[in-house]
Amino acid sequence: LLSEFHKTEEHWFRLEYYEIQNHILEVFTECNVDSFPIDCRKLLEHYGYSIYTYQELSRRSRRLYDICCSFSKDAFRAGSERIVAYNNAMPKARVRFSLAHELGHHVLKHQGNSRRNEIEANYFAGHLLAPRVIIYYSGCQNSSDIAHTFLISKEAASIAWEDYCRWYRYFCACNKHLTNLEYRMYAHFWQKSDDPFIQNAKTWNLRSVSEACSLQDVRSSLWKKRKRLESFLRPLLFLLSLW
Repeated sequence: LLSEFHKTEEHWFRLEYYEIQNHILEVFTECNVDSFPIDCRKLLEHYGYSIYTYQELSRRSRRLYDICCSFSKDAFRAGSERIVAYNNAMPKARVRFSLAHELGHHVLKHQGNSRRNEIEANYFAGHLLAPRVIIYYSGCQNSSDIAHTFLISKEAASIAWEDYCRWYRYFCACNKHLTNLEYRMYAHFWQKSDDPFIQNAKTWNLRSVSEACSLQDVRSSLWKKRKRLESFLRPLLFLLSLW
């Protein structure tokens, strides 16, 4: 029964994430996004948000500034007032992710604060900034390529690359057939002209990407084995130190 519950829960989350990707495509369509990297500020402004830095807010209202800082060191959204504030002392790539994250809360109509809302907003931001099917056409061969191409942080790029490798294996298992949603997303960006919709794209090399994904699997497996070994040896080393 427990295994069936987990299967049902996993299936439900897959449906939920599929819906989030649908919302992302709706944003691309409504806001006329036609290339990457995308402008997060313009997307928020399209939905009626005024955008301020934390430093600007400190000059306008010290009380509002204190509220923002106590809520998050990265960004804050006041949905009813249509205000988004962000900490411009953070790296630009992190700011872009934070703005996309706040946009996710708006598009997904989140109410209140919860762990699930944060997970969904993070998923929204990661796939808005670097959709997996777009990574496929970008020629990225590692997380550094993704960070450069889509202007996201190394941490976000690492997560995107690991997830992309899973996506790519599934894509290959399906004889490289795009899902209906993936095809609609590709069709939205594809143009008959020679202008690329990925401004920082590299030359596509299918074999290199396939090999890179396999190498990522090996590295991930070795890292997990190392962590298990460390957790096993830690208590033994402690006992030996007491001997």
